[in-house]
Amino acid sequence: MSTLKVSDYKKKKSWANGMESEERWLRIHPEAEKTDYKTDRFRHVDFWHRPDQTEGVDVKGNKPPEAICLEFKNVAGEKGWMHGDAKFIAVEVLGLTGFFRFERQECLNWCKAFVSKEHVSKYSLCHHKLYTRSKWGKKDVVTSVTLHDLSDLTTLTYIPWNEEDITKAGGAKTSVKYNHPVTGEVMVFEVS
Repeated sequence: MSTLKVSDYKKKKSWANGMESEERWLRIHPEAEKTDYKTDRFRHVDFWHRPDQTEGVDVKGNKPPEAICLEFKNVAGEKGWMHGDAKFIAVEVLGLTGFFRFERQECLNWCKAFVSKEHVSKYSLCHHKLYTRSKWGKKDVVTSVTLHDLSDLTTLTYIPWNEEDITKAGGAKTSVKYNHPVTGEVMVFEVS
């Protein structure tokens, strides 16, 4: 078995990006309550939006519109965030100034209908297919979808960043262009 080493720099950058996304979410929703480490790690809930802790949100940051990763199992082989306890997933997409929020269960049901059980050996090939890094001792199972795929979800809602964050980003960005990962077709997604 080969060993996959992720650089400390990449781990720190990924963690920092996630923290920035969570901070932007909290600036939009100051009433949200940040969860503790165990809830975040094992239940896949970053924030509670109700005092009775029934409306959890898992925030995902900086996802490319052509390859939004959905995690079924994590690197330890435990339930991934698609099987977590969050009611909603909120995804930031590169090139836009906001979050796309959708119900986790609806997305999971969509995956059961549209994601093949076929396993592929490279992440770049896992559009609507399953990918794992088991050859490196990892036990994760993920798939990749596009922003247009997520638009099939009836619960998909766009939530813009707060004005301060939009200003820091140089103004509102509400459309993004990308190449479809399979066909190469140029796709344009406009927030309506």
